[in-house]
Amino acid sequence: MKSRPGAAAAAVVIGLLASACLLKEERHVLYLDPVSTAVTWVVFEHDVRSNEEEPADRLEEESEYWNTVQAQGHPAARAFRALGASTIRTLHVRSEVPFSIVTDATFPGIEELGRRFIEELGATGTSVLTREGDMTVWTATLRPPAEDRETDVSGLSAADTVEVVLTSGRFESAVGFKLEQAGRIAILDGEQFGMDEDAEVVVSLRWTLAKEGAEAGRPSPIR
Repeated sequence: MKSRPGAAAAAVVIGLLASACLLKEERHVLYLDPVSTAVTWVVFEHDVRSNEEEPADRLEEESEYWNTVQAQGHPAARAFRALGASTIRTLHVRSEVPFSIVTDATFPGIEELGRRFIEELGATGTSVLTREGDMTVWTATLRPPAEDRETDVSGLSAADTVEVVLTSGRFESAVGFKLEQAGRIAILDGEQFGMDEDAEVVVSLRWTLAKEGAEAGRPSPIR
Protein backbone atom coordinates (compact mmCIF):
# COMPACT_ATOMS: atom_id res chain seq x y z
CA MET A 1 0.00 0.00 0.00
CA LYS A 2 1.44 3.38 -0.99
CA SER A 3 0.39 6.87 -0.04
CA ARG A 4 0.94 10.05 -2.01
CA PRO A 5 4.31 11.74 -1.30
CA GLY A 6 2.93 14.71 0.63
CA ALA A 7 0.95 12.57 3.03
CA ALA A 8 3.83 10.11 3.38
CA ALA A 9 6.23 12.92 4.28
CA ALA A 10 3.86 14.11 6.99
CA ALA A 11 3.47 10.59 8.33
CA VAL A 12 7.23 10.18 8.56
CA VAL A 13 7.32 12.83 11.29
CA ILE A 14 5.19 10.67 13.54
CA GLY A 15 6.80 7.44 12.40
CA LEU A 16 4.08 5.97 10.27
CA LEU A 17 4.78 3.95 7.15
CA ALA A 18 2.54 1.58 5.20
CA SER A 19 2.15 -2.12 6.03
CA ALA A 20 2.03 -4.91 3.49
CA CYS A 21 -0.42 -7.81 3.59
CA LEU A 22 -2.31 -7.28 6.84
CA LEU A 23 -5.50 -5.27 6.67
CA LYS A 24 -6.58 -3.31 9.73
CA GLU A 25 -8.06 -0.13 11.09
CA GLU A 26 -5.36 1.76 12.96
CA ARG A 27 -5.51 4.89 15.07
CA HIS A 28 -2.67 6.60 16.90
CA VAL A 29 -3.30 8.91 19.86
CA LEU A 30 -0.50 10.78 21.63
CA TYR A 31 -1.59 12.10 25.02
CA LEU A 32 0.55 15.15 25.80
CA ASP A 33 1.06 16.48 29.33
CA PRO A 34 1.25 20.28 28.92
CA VAL A 35 3.52 20.77 31.95
CA SER A 36 6.12 17.99 31.82
CA THR A 37 5.53 17.41 28.06
CA ALA A 38 5.52 13.67 28.79
CA VAL A 39 3.79 11.63 26.09
CA THR A 40 1.71 8.47 26.27
CA TRP A 41 1.51 7.08 22.74
CA VAL A 42 -1.36 4.65 22.14
CA VAL A 43 -1.78 2.51 19.02
CA PHE A 44 -5.26 1.05 18.45
CA GLU A 45 -5.27 -1.81 15.92
CA HIS A 46 -8.72 -3.18 15.14
CA ASP A 47 -10.02 -5.85 12.74
CA VAL A 48 -6.53 -7.11 11.90
CA ARG A 49 -6.67 -9.85 9.26
CA SER A 50 -4.72 -11.08 6.26
CA ASN A 51 -5.66 -10.27 2.68
CA GLU A 52 -3.92 -13.31 1.21
CA GLU A 53 -6.11 -15.24 -1.23
CA GLU A 54 -5.22 -18.77 -0.11
CA PRO A 55 -6.64 -19.88 3.26
CA ALA A 56 -3.34 -21.51 4.24
CA ASP A 57 -1.45 -18.28 3.51
CA ARG A 58 -3.97 -16.25 5.49
CA LEU A 59 -3.67 -18.61 8.44
CA GLU A 60 0.12 -18.45 8.33
CA GLU A 61 0.24 -14.66 8.21
CA GLU A 62 -2.38 -14.19 10.91
CA SER A 63 -0.71 -16.76 13.17
CA GLU A 64 2.64 -15.06 12.73
CA TYR A 65 1.12 -11.71 13.61
CA TRP A 66 -0.56 -13.05 16.74
CA ASN A 67 2.61 -14.82 17.90
CA THR A 68 4.61 -11.60 17.58
CA VAL A 69 1.93 -9.71 19.53
CA GLN A 70 2.08 -12.21 22.39
CA ALA A 71 5.88 -11.92 22.44
CA GLN A 72 5.75 -8.09 22.35
CA GLY A 73 7.51 -8.27 18.99
CA HIS A 74 4.84 -6.61 16.84
CA PRO A 75 5.73 -3.38 14.97
CA ALA A 76 4.34 -0.94 17.54
CA ALA A 77 6.18 -2.58 20.45
CA ARG A 78 9.46 -2.81 18.50
CA ALA A 79 9.21 0.82 17.48
CA PHE A 80 8.47 1.97 21.03
CA ARG A 81 11.50 0.07 22.34
CA ALA A 82 13.71 1.65 19.69
CA LEU A 83 12.40 5.08 20.69
CA GLY A 84 13.37 4.51 24.33
CA ALA A 85 9.92 4.18 25.88
CA SER A 86 9.79 4.12 29.68
CA THR A 87 7.03 1.51 29.69
CA ILE A 88 5.29 -0.56 27.01
CA ARG A 89 2.01 -2.42 27.46
CA THR A 90 -0.16 -4.47 25.09
CA LEU A 91 -3.82 -5.23 25.70
CA HIS A 92 -5.45 -8.07 23.77
CA VAL A 93 -8.97 -6.80 23.17
CA ARG A 94 -9.82 -9.59 20.73
CA SER A 95 -7.59 -12.68 20.44
CA GLU A 96 -9.37 -14.23 17.46
CA VAL A 97 -9.38 -13.20 13.80
CA PRO A 98 -10.02 -10.37 13.18
CA PHE A 99 -7.72 -9.35 16.04
CA SER A 100 -7.96 -6.15 18.07
CA ILE A 101 -5.06 -4.98 20.22
CA VAL A 102 -4.04 -1.78 21.98
CA THR A 103 -0.37 -0.96 22.59
CA ASP A 104 0.73 2.02 24.65
CA ALA A 105 4.08 3.46 25.69
CA THR A 106 5.22 6.37 27.81
CA PHE A 107 8.01 8.84 27.00
CA PRO A 108 9.54 11.47 29.31
CA GLY A 109 9.14 14.36 26.87
CA ILE A 110 8.02 15.22 23.36
CA GLU A 111 11.28 16.99 22.51
CA GLU A 112 13.43 13.91 23.19
CA LEU A 113 10.85 11.64 21.55
CA GLY A 114 11.12 13.70 18.37
CA ARG A 115 14.91 13.57 18.43
CA ARG A 116 15.02 9.83 18.98
CA PHE A 117 12.57 9.24 16.16
CA ILE A 118 14.60 11.31 13.69
CA GLU A 119 17.79 9.47 14.67
CA GLU A 120 16.24 6.00 14.48
CA LEU A 121 14.71 6.78 11.11
CA GLY A 122 18.12 7.79 9.75
CA ALA A 123 16.77 11.19 8.74
CA THR A 124 18.07 14.68 9.47
CA GLY A 125 16.18 17.31 11.39
CA THR A 126 15.48 18.88 14.75
CA SER A 127 13.00 18.60 17.61
CA VAL A 128 12.92 21.72 19.77
CA LEU A 129 10.81 22.76 22.76
CA THR A 130 10.64 26.40 23.82
CA ARG A 131 8.73 28.22 26.56
CA GLU A 132 7.63 31.83 26.42
CA GLY A 133 5.76 32.84 29.56
CA ASP A 134 2.71 30.59 29.75
CA MET A 135 3.17 29.48 26.13
CA THR A 136 4.96 26.26 25.14
CA VAL A 137 5.97 25.52 21.54
CA TRP A 138 7.21 22.23 20.09
CA THR A 139 8.61 22.34 16.56
CA ALA A 140 10.01 19.45 14.55
CA THR A 141 11.74 19.67 11.18
CA LEU A 142 12.63 16.61 9.18
CA ARG A 143 14.15 15.81 5.84
CA PRO A 144 13.49 12.18 4.86
CA PRO A 145 16.48 9.85 4.31
CA ALA A 146 18.00 9.80 0.83
CA GLU A 147 17.20 6.09 0.58
CA ASP A 148 14.34 4.13 2.08
CA ARG A 149 15.44 1.60 4.66
CA GLU A 150 13.63 -0.63 7.10
CA THR A 151 14.09 0.16 10.79
CA ASP A 152 12.17 -0.75 13.91
CA VAL A 153 10.70 2.75 13.87
CA SER A 154 9.51 2.42 10.29
CA GLY A 155 7.77 -0.76 11.44
CA LEU A 156 4.94 1.37 12.77
CA SER A 157 2.12 0.85 10.34
CA ALA A 158 0.04 3.46 8.56
CA ALA A 159 -2.71 4.94 10.70
CA ASP A 160 -6.11 6.10 9.58
CA THR A 161 -5.76 9.01 12.01
CA VAL A 162 -2.99 10.45 14.19
CA GLU A 163 -4.11 12.69 17.04
CA VAL A 164 -2.27 14.64 19.72
CA VAL A 165 -4.52 15.15 22.74
CA LEU A 166 -3.61 17.83 25.28
CA THR A 167 -4.54 16.54 28.73
CA SER A 168 -5.24 20.08 29.96
CA GLY A 169 -4.93 23.60 28.56
CA ARG A 170 -5.41 24.21 24.85
CA PHE A 171 -3.55 24.36 21.57
CA GLU A 172 -3.41 27.96 20.36
CA SER A 173 -2.02 27.20 16.91
CA ALA A 174 -0.44 24.41 14.90
CA VAL A 175 1.45 23.68 11.70
CA GLY A 176 0.68 20.39 9.97
CA PHE A 177 -2.30 19.69 12.23
CA LYS A 178 -5.99 20.55 12.33
CA LEU A 179 -7.23 21.74 15.71
CA GLU A 180 -10.53 20.45 17.05
CA GLN A 181 -12.61 20.41 20.26
CA ALA A 182 -11.72 23.97 21.28
CA GLY A 183 -8.03 23.35 20.83
CA ARG A 184 -7.80 20.20 22.93
CA ILE A 185 -7.03 17.89 20.00
CA ALA A 186 -4.58 18.29 17.08
CA ILE A 187 -5.08 15.91 14.14
CA LEU A 188 -2.21 15.32 11.70
CA ASP A 189 -3.18 16.86 8.37
CA GLY A 190 -1.31 15.46 5.38
CA GLU A 191 -3.15 17.83 3.04
CA GLN A 192 -1.08 20.73 4.39
CA PHE A 193 2.11 19.25 2.94
CA GLY A 194 3.35 19.58 -0.62
CA MET A 195 3.89 16.86 -3.18
CA ASP A 196 7.70 16.96 -3.08
CA GLU A 197 8.73 13.83 -1.16
CA ASP A 198 12.27 15.19 -0.71
CA ALA A 199 11.18 18.51 0.79
CA GLU A 200 11.74 19.35 4.43
CA VAL A 201 8.69 18.73 6.59
CA VAL A 202 7.85 21.06 9.47
CA VAL A 203 5.24 20.45 12.16
CA SER A 204 4.57 22.57 15.21
CA LEU A 205 2.24 22.70 18.21
CA ARG A 206 1.76 25.76 20.40
CA TRP A 207 -0.19 25.55 23.64
CA THR A 208 -1.07 27.34 26.85
CA LEU A 209 -1.81 25.81 30.22
CA ALA A 210 -5.19 26.35 31.84
CA LYS A 211 -5.09 27.41 35.50
CA GLU A 212 -6.70 24.22 36.67
CA GLY A 213 -4.07 22.22 34.76
CA ALA A 214 -1.23 24.12 36.42
CA GLU A 215 -2.67 23.47 39.88
CA ALA A 216 -3.41 19.83 39.24
CA GLY A 217 0.04 19.04 37.83
CA ARG A 218 0.70 15.93 35.82
CA PRO A 219 -2.39 13.74 35.36
CA SER A 220 -2.45 10.09 36.31
CA PRO A 221 -1.38 7.63 33.60
CA ILE A 222 -3.99 5.76 31.56
CA ARG A 223 -5.16 2.56 33.20
